[in-house]
Amino acid sequence: MPKYRFSMLFWKVKILVENDIRMFCEWNAIEIFEMNVPIDHVDLVCSAVPKFRCRS
Repeated sequence: MPKYRFSMLFWKVKILVENDIRMFCEWNAIEIFEMNVPIDHVDLVCSAVPKFRCRS
């Protein structure tokens, strides 16, 4: 278990994180196969083109 994993994905935060990930994937034509948002991390299985780069 990671040393600094905090349980903070509750209620509205969980919904906002899930919606933001779905919106990002929709904008960038990324297909989500499975997404799970427990209280301390996000599990995501998706498909994107190999040349996709996330710009920050």
